Amino acid sequence: MKKFRRIIAATMATLTFAGISLSAGAAQVSDFKDVKPGAWYYSAVEYAAREGLFSGTSKTTFSPEQAMTRGMFVTVLGKQAKAEGSANRNSFSDVKSSDYFAPYVEWAAGNGIVSGTGNGKFSPNQSVTREQMAVILYNYVGKIGGDTSYSDNAVNRFPDSRKVSGFAEKAMQWAVSHRILSGSDGKLLPQGTATRAQVAQVFMNARDLLAGEQNGDEPNGNDPSELPQLILHSHSWAEDQNPYEILEQVLAGTDAKWNPNLNRNNAYREIVIDFVDWGDSHQTAAWAIFNTLELLNDTGADSFYILEEYANGVPSEMLTLYYTIPEKADSALMVEVKKLVQKEFPNATFKIMGGGHGWQGFMEADSDLTLAQNAQRVAATEIRYLKEWYSPSDTFTYWISEPKPGIFYFFY
Repeated sequence: MKKFRRIIAATMATLTFAGISLSAGAAQVSDFKDVKPGAWYYSAVEYAAREGLFSGTSKTTFSPEQAMTRGMFVTVLGKQAKAEGSANRNSFSDVKSSDYFAPYVEWAAGNGIVSGTGNGKFSPNQSVTREQMAVILYNYVGKIGGDTSYSDNAVNRFPDSRKVSGFAEKAMQWAVSHRILSGSDGKLLPQGTATRAQVAQVFMNARDLLAGEQNGDEPNGNDPSELPQLILHSHSWAEDQNPYEILEQVLAGTDAKWNPNLNRNNAYREIVIDFVDWGDSHQTAAWAIFNTLELLNDTGADSFYILEEYANGVPSEMLTLYYTIPEKADSALMVEVKKLVQKEFPNATFKIMGGGHGWQGFMEADSDLTLAQNAQRVAATEIRYLKEWYSPSDTFTYWISEPKPGIFYFFY
């Protein structure tokens, strides 16, 4: 890692944040009476406190709605980076060596992470804007050799995307591409300011990128298969119909983890969701969310990736869901079912399948039946489906999944 990420000197172990403690001892979210479980920012505050990025405004308060200044923001970044700075220099006329943020501002300025607000000033006490946060984080990730890739169309789904300042265009594309920043009431609000809770969320969203992690090869912004994250374009969607909400709800509703490295070559399964065929888009989003959650949970998927499909370089209102299922030992019932299928189709091969294969059916074991009876029942259902596509002498592959005991899914 670059030398400016070295552990900060012992003399900097305790700082004061204009009344906000930044002591070496990490706080816990449970210490804060104004951060309740169920609040949208609870997990973010928990993360920020655990990592020691910033503590509360007192021993029992976090003040989630308090504005975050530019000096505070750079200090939080410096603490995240374990930065080593010096307050002896004065890069900006409005930053004094006695200011708590001075060492971090000098560190950031010296490494090209910040450049001030003009006329030799840094404006440390001004509230940090959303686009300023994006620029500072983008510059930092670039300095540590992290992933600075982005889609050229990332911000286009927001009606106020043209309000992004010229100096922040790339950074905002990057921040939205990697879901560091998302919309507020459907808008990007580039000049909007941020609260302490919102900054905690931003740092939690960006934690992997701030650690210098890469998401594969750098994308060119035009080939969606190369994008490290899903970018849903709303070229023909009203704001309240934006299918980007699907991703938000899927991520929140399943135990499977987002894996940007999945594609049709290394995923076990691939399902295409076509919005165009489903008609009314208000209904489409709800059904797509429900079906995706059901699919991931019922199959026991451990990771997934959703990619928007393009046609001739244009987003096509189609999503492809890739997901993987961990391999596990067959249950006694599964062993018997596979024997019966193999007896009927001696040239068939059972294996994990991916690519263009679809659902074929579902069967649940009957608790009133014996193991042998249930095996006959489940196998008979699978054999019936397979006979719709294959003859007994055909060579092919098939898959029977048992994500939960006694619950079987069939694929062709």
